[in-house]
Amino acid sequence: MSSVDNFDLNPFSINTIEIELGERRIDMKERYFGDSRLLSRTGIEYVYETDKDASWLGVSAASRIQDTDRAKVQCLIVISQSQTRMLPGLSYEIHSKLGLPANCLCIDLLQGCAGFIHGLILASKIVKPENHVLIICTDTYRKKIQPGDRSVDAIFSDAASATLVTADKSTVILGELHHTDGKGIEYLYQNQNENGSKGFLHMSGGDVFLFTKRIVEPQIRLLLDMTKI
Repeated sequence: MSSVDNFDLNPFSINTIEIELGERRIDMKERYFGDSRLLSRTGIEYVYETDKDASWLGVSAASRIQDTDRAKVQCLIVISQSQTRMLPGLSYEIHSKLGLPANCLCIDLLQGCAGFIHGLILASKIVKPENHVLIICTDTYRKKIQPGDRSVDAIFSDAASATLVTADKSTVILGELHHTDGKGIEYLYQNQNENGSKGFLHMSGGDVFLFTKRIVEPQIRLLLDMTKI
């Protein structure tokens, strides 16, 4: 993103960002005492855990946004992989708890790492003057972790963010690239059994890292070339 004077590219503004973290902070140095390489590899000193659900986290974060701004929200985008029920979507539950206007469009995105970027691109195309877009990212990944699985235990938290997007002409997305490879689902997934009980979150950290080096870095460099940055 970049601040520009040419407003032909769906200009918008990130007006407010609020967060909610799980109430318990877990110190990775204490949890994995003696493993000096862990923190240097992940860069994550603490993770956060809650007994609440993703809906509660998302509502708590969004409640810190001023009432006058929430009253102008006409699109709610909820990004989560921690739905509280199979249906309806989590966005409807959060919409009700926040008391958002009845003419508000609700959109659910089942996304993880790239979810906020997907939501922001969508919001930039939807937002109009006087009609705000609210993006809520909320997840309770700690509930999905198998005890002793360090590959996810040392990385994932329970947390939420609420981002208010307005039509103020301050920022545009100069370019975007997307890459999808469904064959990689075996490296980061959570199964669901036929009886509806949820399995544990699985991640092959090495393979995910190699994907980042092989695909993500070249994509970033290509996008910089495309936008002449």
